[in-house]
Amino acid sequence: PGGDTPGGDTPAKPVNEGTLESPFTVADALIAAKDADLTGKQYYVKAVVGKDIAIKNGTASFELMDGTTDGKLTVVKAKSFKGAAFDGSEPLDWLDEVILKGTITEYSTLPALTEGELVKWNGKSMFKAAFTTIAQLNALATTTPTEYTGTLENAVVSFVPDAKNVIIKDATGSVLYYKNGHGLKQGQTFSGDVTVKLVLYNKASEITAIDAAFTGEEAVVEPESVSLSALAADFAKYQNAYVQVKDLEVVSVDKKNINVKNGNDTYVVYSNAGNATVEAGNIITATGTICQYSNKAQIKAWTMDAVSVQTQSTAKYVKVTSAPTDWSGTYLLVSETDNKAFNAFSGTYGTGADVTISEGVIESDATVDTYQIVIAKATVTAGAYTIKFGTKFFNWASGNSLGNVDAESVNANWNITYDTASSSVYIVNAADAARKIRWNHGSPRFACYTSVQTDVQLYKYSE
Repeated sequence: PGGDTPGGDTPAKPVNEGTLESPFTVADALIAAKDADLTGKQYYVKAVVGKDIAIKNGTASFELMDGTTDGKLTVVKAKSFKGAAFDGSEPLDWLDEVILKGTITEYSTLPALTEGELVKWNGKSMFKAAFTTIAQLNALATTTPTEYTGTLENAVVSFVPDAKNVIIKDATGSVLYYKNGHGLKQGQTFSGDVTVKLVLYNKASEITAIDAAFTGEEAVVEPESVSLSALAADFAKYQNAYVQVKDLEVVSVDKKNINVKNGNDTYVVYSNAGNATVEAGNIITATGTICQYSNKAQIKAWTMDAVSVQTQSTAKYVKVTSAPTDWSGTYLLVSETDNKAFNAFSGTYGTGADVTISEGVIESDATVDTYQIVIAKATVTAGAYTIKFGTKFFNWASGNSLGNVDAESVNANWNITYDTASSSVYIVNAADAARKIRWNHGSPRFACYTSVQTDVQLYKYSE
């Protein structure tokens, strides 16, 4: 009688392989511990933690169980994740599900897992994530390369300029991954636990190693459209970001460095290919990544076509010199006395920004266009108009005030006429015919006056 071996049945073998993909159960581990061909080797075991957990000298000892057998597997002096020491603060507890890697053997005649370390804890590869967003990861970077483990959700490969550099982003920020032969493709994504080696290089975060499997097909990811003022105001937010910036005026060109400005903000566009054909005075669009070199922030344009000269717009604002049948349209509210255009509300008056007026024309550009007001027919007062700056209605409340409100009322209605003698436009409040929008030269502002001050002009947008 018997099985395939003389004198008895074939010895039981583990059902699973003991790999991370097919970890041992407790029953498998108990078999392997007593099997001469299997004992003394490293395996992965998945089970739950027993009641008694002893942490001492940086290691943890406890029992594993899982219902596949009445027996238990003793874990002897295991380390935490990636061989780190237990310090007693870890939330390891009874009935936690874990995966451990270690040597299956007999320890003092008991089946045991020795020289082990945690691989998973309740589905996670850490007790506490060092970061959960790329913005948080970036904030950890120092000039000393350091390994961190955390989680990321919906991380995407946003830009792959070459075989060494990759930009990875999520909803909060971007980080550079620098590794020769990285193999990643634009559009691939990742969500889950991740371990990285992080360093601060040229004042920007950089990953030199990452343990994460990005998946998906290659797909186009458009650069983020941002203004130069946003970049200039917050390097930390935009570091490493793949961006496109328009309306940059070229100030000068110094080899690969293109010095640009927009309004009061200045920046450097670095033509990595070294063949951008631009000159001072050009208005350009630059596409690239945000980095620093010699303590100067720059847009690194990686390819020849990443810097392009914009076709100049023919749009302009033309002075109104007669009364139209309908005043509806887009305008600039102007004081020709001081060459100012309304550009913002400030408490109970409007401020003015410098504009260049040439023969009754103000040229349209990215800055001037932000001063636009929109005139439309009123719905409260017949024959009157509303004036909006952004989402706010021009409004008169009392005294000389020129304020703004969210909803139309008679105080936010205006009667508009053209005065040929003064070549000006009269904008009179519908609630008080004595109140007219004028410019105060002595205390520069737009407000509602009954007399004195200077009359205003309207310049209508034209393409």
